[in-house]
Amino acid sequence: MQADLGVRLIHDGNCWIACHPVFEAQGRDLSELDLNLAGCLERARLFPGRTEITVFMAFDFGCIPIWIRQYAYHYFNRHVRLTLNPGMECSEHVSGGTIGRAPARRGGAVATAAVEGTP
Repeated sequence: MQADLGVRLIHDGNCWIACHPVFEAQGRDLSELDLNLAGCLERARLFPGRTEITVFMAFDFGCIPIWIRQYAYHYFNRHVRLTLNPGMECSEHVSGGTIGRAPARRGGAVATAAVEGTP
């Protein structure tokens, strides 16, 4: 699957974090991460006029101790297809003790995500 954007995926013990030079999105679970990532893409305007973006999240094994990496096969890379809402507003929220961004509802529409398989 061809990705429109690649990000580095880490877990800090509390949250999943998608790192990119232009933004950083985080979520307590992968669903929240996907929604916050969609909000970051809306604000960054990296894909103007696009309503669907495929993002490749490459897990960075550097965030887990070397001695446990041999047992960490359950960590993964993922492709996510994000459906963006061009009229989406964003609001601040607190997640895991740090301030993040989440999409706010406007007329019942919210960004959605669909995972397209994992290696």
